Amino acid sequence: MSVTSLKIHEFYNELKSVGFSEQQAEVIANIQGKTASVAIDQARHDYELDNIATKRDLRELELTLEIKSKM
Repeated sequence: MSVTSLKIHEFYNELKSVGFSEQQAEVIANIQGKTASVAIDQARHDYELDNIATKRDLRELELTLEIKSKM
């Protein structure tokens, strides 16, 4: 189960705990999950998140360059 699925399940349980019926909680949680997924996909597209270098990426590059410069 993905992190998003776990969060949606928690959201569903929270809705039920405050009095929403199972059907209401399920519909609201599913809509919320779809909305979050669309927002993440849009952000990936808008900001090319798959192409952003992380600190780990930069550190790996630095280590690779250090090794190559010692050869």
